[in-house]
Amino acid sequence: MSLCILYDIYRSGGLIIGFFFTLQISDLLGRDTALCNTIGMVKDAAQKTFFDILKTRGEKLLRYPPPVAVDLSPPPAVREGVSLTLEIIENYNSMMVSASGEKPAFDPVLSALLDPIIKVHESSNL
Repeated sequence: MSLCILYDIYRSGGLIIGFFFTLQISDLLGRDTALCNTIGMVKDAAQKTFFDILKTRGEKLLRYPPPVAVDLSPPPAVREGVSLTLEIIENYNSMMVSASGEKPAFDPVLSALLDPIIKVHESSNL
């Protein structure tokens, strides 16, 4: 499964649970129903899997830093990480918002995506 698709499930699940199911379905069925519990578990599992994948990718990049190219172009792992970051930012910017206009915090996602890339570059002594 694509990391962007997983992020989309994670963020959509959070919005659906937070705004629709919590307000509508839980009022109709009750918060402790199997449907509400299952949706909450799916959202939590998507969130955990999303951040676990980002953590694994970051650890791999730090453990096996790419060599510095002669032409100083970014290594494929860094290009892929930046491309993925841009795609997820685009996804975040296009998401639905609640009636209050609040979006979920994006800092943890950016940190998980960019911190390993920044650390690799800092450790390369460029």
